[in-house]
Amino acid sequence: MLSFRFSLINLLRQKRRTLITSMTLIVGLIAVNLFQGYQSDTVESLAETAAYGEMLGHLGVMKEGADTKGKIDEITYMFDGPELAKTLAVIRQDPDVALAAARMNLSGLVSNGKNSIIFLAVAMDPAVLQDFQEKFDWRGEGQPLVAGDLTEGQVAKGLAEIMEVDTGEFLTLFSTTVKNQMNAVDVQVKATYPTGSTATNDKFMIIPLALGQKLYRTEGAHQISVVLKDGVKLSEAKARLEAQLEQLDGMPLEVKTFRDMSAFFKGVEDIYNMIFGFLFLIVLVVVLMGVFNTMTMAAMERVREIGMLRALGMTPNRIRRLFGMEGLVLGLVAGILATLGSAGIAHLINISNITYTPPGISGAVQLYIAMVPGKWIGNMIFLALLAGVVSIFPAQVAIRCQVVDALRHS
Repeated sequence: MLSFRFSLINLLRQKRRTLITSMTLIVGLIAVNLFQGYQSDTVESLAETAAYGEMLGHLGVMKEGADTKGKIDEITYMFDGPELAKTLAVIRQDPDVALAAARMNLSGLVSNGKNSIIFLAVAMDPAVLQDFQEKFDWRGEGQPLVAGDLTEGQVAKGLAEIMEVDTGEFLTLFSTTVKNQMNAVDVQVKATYPTGSTATNDKFMIIPLALGQKLYRTEGAHQISVVLKDGVKLSEAKARLEAQLEQLDGMPLEVKTFRDMSAFFKGVEDIYNMIFGFLFLIVLVVVLMGVFNTMTMAAMERVREIGMLRALGMTPNRIRRLFGMEGLVLGLVAGILATLGSAGIAHLINISNITYTPPGISGAVQLYIAMVPGKWIGNMIFLALLAGVVSIFPAQVAIRCQVVDALRHS
């Protein structure tokens, strides 16, 4: 407690210098905290989009090599009917699995009777699809697919505009079957919706699993999307599910997380981590340079004082601890103010309803800063400790002086 009082008194001896250094710490830490809040909200939203919007689930079960060799030899790496049934039965026995749904990834040509264009589609049981879209807050024009729908589909807005169709009208899908024969099915447009991505808004649709299987003439699927119950750790669930699926002899399977399956999510998460690391490094250097400069000037001005303390028997290590405590106190006070400031600024930004359109996104999104007190407190403690460590080195300037020379220092 006495060291804290001495540190506070010494910092207040040079109010202007302490204020400037504190402001450097506060502004730098607020910048880091706000970006970290923005990053957390964005990554969480993208994770929700990947799991529910893309209907990948938290985990995806597929045949080993399906995401690589399966792009060339699609049929070989699909589940057939019996394989799909056995795999679903094993997955649904896991108490941490909320739902498991067969999923087909389709491609081919879509026609309105006059023109044709390439399409991409996901086929899934409409009863399960409802669970995905409710959690993702699906927003479309028309009616979402419901249990019992067999020939209806949801068409991306861009694709609907290109094909000049509205709800209630029909499109024809052309593709090859599992035996490499041409096949076609009709799909009625039950709803149009924005996919949220410019890459898919002009070619994507969602159809019932039965219709997708009819188009491919199969009873199987490409993969199984697995949604976990709330609070279940992804890594633990993945490891446990892999162990359970090993009982299916003769059918090598692999389990992937939505991070592995969604290229968009992984790319955005990686670039945000890189930007945050770069920003944190810049702020760290600026802040530590400021603290080092402040404590160096303080040490030069207090050479005589330090000489007197040494003459009274204070050890060099004790003096180093005093300087370290000053840096620590400075960092903690500035950190507390920065954390409170971050919360206040984040709240103002969130209630301002600022919108922007990110690259590759088809619509405007709100700029939102998530409150992440655990991470903000961690940043504060980390910078405060570093400020304390950096403050020890300037004390060496005065400690190196002989006691007699220090007492004569002016």
